[in-house]
Amino acid sequence: MQSADGITRAHFVAPHPDLRPYITTYYLAEVQSRDGSIVRDLLHPEWGSVRYVCAGAVEGGSILAPLEPIPPVTLVGHSSRAAQIECASMRIASFGLLPLGWHRFVGLSAHKYADLSVDARTIVAPVDFGALFPALAAADDVKAVAAIFDTALLSALIAPSEPDDGETAQIEGLHQALLDPEVASVGEIMARLSITATQLERLSKRVFGFPPKLLIRRQRFLRTLANLMRSPQARWAVILDPQYHDQAHFNRDFQRFFGMAPKQYLALEKPIVLAGAMARMAALGDPLQGLHPLRRK
Repeated sequence: MQSADGITRAHFVAPHPDLRPYITTYYLAEVQSRDGSIVRDLLHPEWGSVRYVCAGAVEGGSILAPLEPIPPVTLVGHSSRAAQIECASMRIASFGLLPLGWHRFVGLSAHKYADLSVDARTIVAPVDFGALFPALAAADDVKAVAAIFDTALLSALIAPSEPDDGETAQIEGLHQALLDPEVASVGEIMARLSITATQLERLSKRVFGFPPKLLIRRQRFLRTLANLMRSPQARWAVILDPQYHDQAHFNRDFQRFFGMAPKQYLALEKPIVLAGAMARMAALGDPLQGLHPLRRK
């Protein structure tokens, strides 16, 4: 996809079938400014990821924080706010972590890393993320990137882990509830999972990063944002998620998640996000990582 500022190319591929309950997709994104000027965009809220800056220099950060250089290997926590990104050129390889993937391959409190990005080489996790960088930097296409990720993650998947004690089922149950557009309250999730409010709060923050009420709010917002991406000329009454009372209700959520009004966002160029959304939709049928379905083997 071309923009006024530069050219963005994005390529998506699904992980190995055994990894699909854990990983959204693998992708390779490239940005090249036409004239050396900075290309800017806002990334929408989504589940966590691990990103590898294989070439170029990138700055980024939450809309509430100043821009900072992005390390070569970055662990990105689950997010509830848009993130800024800018560069003149870059080549990034990445994979998205579903909540169960965060639990299995990162194993740290998701709440501690919510709306944050850290140098992945500084954390102790079941996967040595930093060790993958040299091979990824040399990979020449998304298939090569996928092979590297598949090998590392499948190896970690078969390694011994802590006893499950039904936790996987609870995580998947909460994830399925959040994907269900009919679920509109914490009480409905408690009933589905047969757990108390305290148990749900702890599980939600530890694996999903946020309290369940905020996650429900985020998911209805992302459903509306996805509708907008699919039908940018449609009337608000058509694209608004049924959980919204009216457009003013959606506007308040937009301010919470993007720090601006919808009209301000629509007026911005989106050279990175739109290229990624279009490529993701063509490859997988859905434009947003945060709405990725929970697929079992």
